[in-house]
Amino acid sequence: MIYHNYVYRKTKTLYEHFHAQLIHILTIENYSALYAIPIETPVVLQAHAEEIIEGAPLRICAERADIIICTSHYGASLFAALAPNSVRKIRVLHPAVDCEGYSVPTRASRHTSIVTVARLDSRKNIDTLIRAFGLLMHETPDATLTIIGDGPERNMLEALARKTAPGKILFTGWATEARKRELLGKARVFALCPRVRDARAEGFGIAFVEAQAAGTPVVGSDVGGVPESAGPHSILVKDPLNAAAIAKAIKTLWNNNKQWDKQHRAGLAYAKQFSTERYIKGVLAAYAEARAAHITNNDVKRKA
Repeated sequence: MIYHNYVYRKTKTLYEHFHAQLIHILTIENYSALYAIPIETPVVLQAHAEEIIEGAPLRICAERADIIICTSHYGASLFAALAPNSVRKIRVLHPAVDCEGYSVPTRASRHTSIVTVARLDSRKNIDTLIRAFGLLMHETPDATLTIIGDGPERNMLEALARKTAPGKILFTGWATEARKRELLGKARVFALCPRVRDARAEGFGIAFVEAQAAGTPVVGSDVGGVPESAGPHSILVKDPLNAAAIAKAIKTLWNNNKQWDKQHRAGLAYAKQFSTERYIKGVLAAYAEARAAHITNNDVKRKA
């Protein structure tokens, strides 16, 4: 309640100070901002898959927003299922990913290694990735796994790593942008296979795009918005809880240079479509649509 009171007061102050002609709400959680603005103000709502759940906040936002931006087609399908009357308002706009300035080492200069970037929670499924790496160790004893990120499961995962592959799995914690880019570029494979948790899956997955900007082929899972961020050329495991399937996918990229080169080239091209310029154009288009839709809706209400 304290948070929502703060959002309401802050929105009201900013609205009056700037004489805003449109409001862009960046998360459903901030729905209380809607009560601080006049009904004649157009509204754009940004909705992320993780927060699209049945309840009053979503219903309030769906009713009031003129345009709803979902960060993936997966997220859009969730929103449409819970608020079918809002389907005409929904637009899909993938996030912007800064893909400029990545170094792209050749295959020959890369280590026989795996890298992943994730918050260390159950949905990211890092425990299964560690088990998959353990299966690979029998055939490739010089391989390493680098885990970039932190979270509530870190202690458990570190214990599992010590048991599974002592000295072969590195936990860096959260890394600087420069360090993250360096590690992505050195690896031969990027692997992250999120699982479905509480009937919800990964909404998009920016790390998949970042890895491909570094020229690193991706192994992911065929759940949620991952296929949209990883792309059709990447290897997607059907069952993210199957460690053997993940190990097999990684081994394919280790052992098959032709497959690695194909995904390397396709990934570099795919990552470019998530540019900041493309994203800005999409947001501005949503603003224009929201203004036009708001005028039309108000005209219809007045005539009624």
